[in-house]
Amino acid sequence: MRRVGLLFPLLLFSGANPNGLSAPPGPAEVEAGSVETQRRRTQRLPAHYAAFEKKDDEENMSRVVLRNGLTIVIEEQAIRPLAAVVTYVKAGYLQESGSELGAARAWAKIFQDYSEAASRIRRAGGWLEARAAADHIAFTVVAPADNALDAIEISSLLLQQPASLRTVSRKETPEIPAADGEKAKLWEMAFGERGARLASDGSAPAPSAEALLSFHNAHFTPGKTVLAISGTVNREVLLKEIVEQYGRLKGEGSPVEAPDVPLTFEPGKRGFASAQLQAETDSPLLSLAYRVPGPDHPDALMVELLSTALGTGRGALLQRLISSGAALEADAELAARPGGGLLRIAVRPAAAQLDRAEVEALSFIGNLRSQPVGTAQLNRAKALLLKRHYQRLASLQGRAHLLAEQEARGSYKGWARIPQQIAEASAAQLQKVAATYLDESNLVLLESLPPGAEPRTLSGEKLLETLDLLVKAGAEQAQARFQLWQGQGDEPAFELRSFEPSLVKRPLKRTSVLRGPRVFIEEEHLVPLLQVGFFFAGGRVEEGETNAGLTDLMWRSVMRGIDSQAGPQAWRSLERHGAEFRVVVEPDFHGLQVSLLSSGLSDLLETVTGWLREPPLSKEAVAFEIERMKAEAAEWEQRPWRKALAAVDSELFEGHPYSMSRLGSEASRSSLDVEQVRGWAGQLKEIHPVIIVRGDVGGTSFLPPLLRVLSNSKMGQKPAVRINAPLKKNLVTAAQSGFSVAGFPGPTRGSRDAWTTDVLGSLVELWGGFAPPQDDVRRGPAPRLFHRSFLGGGVVYVALPPASEKESLGAQLQKAAALKSAAIRNQDALQSIVLTISRFHDRRQQGDRYLVDLAASLMAGEKPGFETEYLATIKGAKVDDLRDLSGRFLRAPPARVNSLEGTPPGQGNR
Repeated sequence: MRRVGLLFPLLLFSGANPNGLSAPPGPAEVEAGSVETQRRRTQRLPAHYAAFEKKDDEENMSRVVLRNGLTIVIEEQAIRPLAAVVTYVKAGYLQESGSELGAARAWAKIFQDYSEAASRIRRAGGWLEARAAADHIAFTVVAPADNALDAIEISSLLLQQPASLRTVSRKETPEIPAADGEKAKLWEMAFGERGARLASDGSAPAPSAEALLSFHNAHFTPGKTVLAISGTVNREVLLKEIVEQYGRLKGEGSPVEAPDVPLTFEPGKRGFASAQLQAETDSPLLSLAYRVPGPDHPDALMVELLSTALGTGRGALLQRLISSGAALEADAELAARPGGGLLRIAVRPAAAQLDRAEVEALSFIGNLRSQPVGTAQLNRAKALLLKRHYQRLASLQGRAHLLAEQEARGSYKGWARIPQQIAEASAAQLQKVAATYLDESNLVLLESLPPGAEPRTLSGEKLLETLDLLVKAGAEQAQARFQLWQGQGDEPAFELRSFEPSLVKRPLKRTSVLRGPRVFIEEEHLVPLLQVGFFFAGGRVEEGETNAGLTDLMWRSVMRGIDSQAGPQAWRSLERHGAEFRVVVEPDFHGLQVSLLSSGLSDLLETVTGWLREPPLSKEAVAFEIERMKAEAAEWEQRPWRKALAAVDSELFEGHPYSMSRLGSEASRSSLDVEQVRGWAGQLKEIHPVIIVRGDVGGTSFLPPLLRVLSNSKMGQKPAVRINAPLKKNLVTAAQSGFSVAGFPGPTRGSRDAWTTDVLGSLVELWGGFAPPQDDVRRGPAPRLFHRSFLGGGVVYVALPPASEKESLGAQLQKAAALKSAAIRNQDALQSIVLTISRFHDRRQQGDRYLVDLAASLMAGEKPGFETEYLATIKGAKVDDLRDLSGRFLRAPPARVNSLEGTPPGQGNR
């Protein structure tokens, strides 16, 4: 394999032939002109062009079809020093039959956890992720741009006779995860036996090695594959490598269409269905799932817009159920599959409000079917859907996957038309789609009731009759609520703003407003998006056992107060810019995070600043949010991964605020009241937030018009709050549902140790364990080593897959402790450094998540140039540094390891 690069030179292309390569004519040009002209032109073509069936170039993109049927789409995109390679096989679990059931999901797991390809790409500083869907399997490889050719060579292994299968015997074939019971039941009720296979996380028995080979031979062929690449690459160099690696593979000779899946959905054909399930928590859940067409249907975009209008954002139509007190949560989720899909409206009723929530939800749906939504609500939904599209384009893997998906459906150029299609959608079209699909004859109603709840005695038909009567009885009142929430008035029609992507990036810099907040700005103009944060130091770290959860409750109550004080129009005015809000309550800081289209920055800053200066709070809002916290804590208890991490934190930081959940405990929630919340919220009125703006922003040009809002001499700055955690234990373990997590006292935030621990985690990822591998094939899911670092302490986590009978949990931890004397080669250290830097650049693509990481560093007092220092530290890491680090933070366990089987409800650092 080629030598792995380290420094990631960022290529800036100029023109169509960035490396001085001649730009040869495509086959269409060769066909034009005289025979002699064709001969001369053909002689000038590079040798690898002989493998091309078609070649089309457009600006920074190329589409090529090889003679064996492989379709290639390449985008030269130099915004990151990375390359994403997506292998999109046009066959999923709907193409399975007989003994092959489960093959698509099994292949995804095999290549991700067991294969030579996954091991080799880690050596090249990248990683492989795989996902099986109804009509395709997508394998995504992300690697340094310098190693893009390696990524192509390794990706070609996916279509070759899988050597990895030799290491997977019939007994070792990976088990497929069990289905989510509630979702699987919905799909089965909606579409019969075939519906169970449409569930995105449906289970299946592990197929035999013979069945796996049969499925691979039938579907993993060039003619059924789209290879999509986006990154800092040179098309011509990549095409030559692709021909070398893929050209010898046999295929159908021409690309085949997407798998033919008979359309099983017809409006009203199956009729109303209802059922009940026993829930695992004390909080009931109501699901109203409407059968809708699949993604290739002409109505697909309008169904997605309808889902957005119903459930996305705090101004969504379904938020009315929360505002009225009928529900604690209300959301809409669209799951589209070839041949059919479900638009699921999930409602978690308030206490003793199941019937009311059911009736109000159906009333809202009825109003939506009978009249068009207002312009304000339509514009809000369009902006949010458009923002979600741009968010997908913000990462190279998102771009490559979208290119592959669009090409599989007809043409990769479809992605460029999506914004215009969203802008042109009309209220009449939306109403027509609602009237067609949100009908009782398409409805599947599932009630998940707590253990011991009295079951419904009505049959499906009688239940529907009863609900119809109740809906009609409250029709007039429901109509008034619908008009208030959806918005009326003469708002201008949605306008699609022009935007030209740019490779211009500017480093993070700090500015300040006279007598105002500190403002950090990082420019990037790949997509017209912004991430904005309003953050305050302290919060959870200042809580105690009696008021744990107060910071989270304060922010929930403020947001609920805005609902009651300003009404839905307050949210619509910001969501017409695609703004989505998220409350951030981290151990050392707290605040609001907003993602939005870049056109709305000024409106956002002015509005949110007003909210923070006079946070609206009421007794009713606090009481309601306490109930929501209780329901969330109960649901959280059913998530094994989070529960195990929380158990570790609770024991390791015993007695310190880091040991407590952001949701508090049952006892602390019961003691919280509106006066405590108002007292805690006083800091919002007295302290300037730290404002972070990242994305498509033009420097500080947005600040001058806002000086009157941001500048306030009565408010001050709050420094970071550091309360050191006295760690009394050297090791804590927790076991949950077949896996274990160990926690060791770790480094604090911003330290050299914390940064170098990232390299140590990459070494474990590179090896697939705590010792150098014997070959290039991983034998199943591997341990992970990662850390969370705070101002007052830190944790190094070791996440362990299920221990085999031959190797106990203690034995695995002994291996981790032995890293301090492991045979770490210089090459291992170098490759771990490259992988760490790749992960760093990948995090920068994930805007919302990266903003919180950025805020954690800035709130801890690190300077804007800390990322340069971080990279310098990473690049300077030596073998001895890794050994020293593991010796100090990975302690040998006692002879007998006692695993915590959980933690009391509400405990932990998550």
